[in-house]
Amino acid sequence: MENKKDKFIEMFNELYEHLKEVNDWDTSFYSLLHEGRNNDYIIKKYREELDTVREVRNSIAHNNEYYFLPSSSLYNLLEEILDKVIDSPKISDFIDDNLMVIKEDTSIIKTIKDMKKHDYDQIPVVDQNGKYIELLTTNTIIRWMGDLKSDQGGKLIVEDAQIKEVLKYAEADEVCEFISKDSKLDILIDKHESIIKAGNKIDAFLITENGHQDEVLQGIITDWEIPEIYNKLNI
Repeated sequence: MENKKDKFIEMFNELYEHLKEVNDWDTSFYSLLHEGRNNDYIIKKYREELDTVREVRNSIAHNNEYYFLPSSSLYNLLEEILDKVIDSPKISDFIDDNLMVIKEDTSIIKTIKDMKKHDYDQIPVVDQNGKYIELLTTNTIIRWMGDLKSDQGGKLIVEDAQIKEVLKYAEADEVCEFISKDSKLDILIDKHESIIKAGNKIDAFLITENGHQDEVLQGIITDWEIPEIYNKLNI
């Protein structure tokens, strides 16, 4: 029982140090929990439970005879939260090594075939240096096709069409968020939920070295993949 109590205090202190580090703020656990601006998504999700953890920790620390011990359920909860916070996977762990991108001068016919083959409904368009330009979506392609003119034989003239022509029909309300490859997955979830709660939408998270638009695109996480991230984080 004594070891369990000591381990509980040890886990609490580790979490406390983490909160101070990420918030760059040496203050009380309570203030970090409720006023910290850079807390992990997991911390925000379990804020009420962590308040209980804080109260139990204080009860243990202020009782020199250690009559008070944490329940097994609370001990396990703190252990689970700490594991999720400290060992949370990074964006880089989720990057597809076979990222498919296209250039502006790529044939739209070839692109449509590739999208069908790989079951993609959107592909990033990059410049010659690999930096992001636009997100080509199936909706954009449909709008472009709807505006095509037919030749005398009734066939649409698309053989020589390039991506840059199609991008003129891109959605005006497309929303993409850049994020660093070294960010934790729960940071992405936090960003995603903030966007949705504000009544906005997000088409994709674009991954670069430091989360800047002027860097080479390294990966993409679409809105359709967000549930998979929830599963990966077990939340």
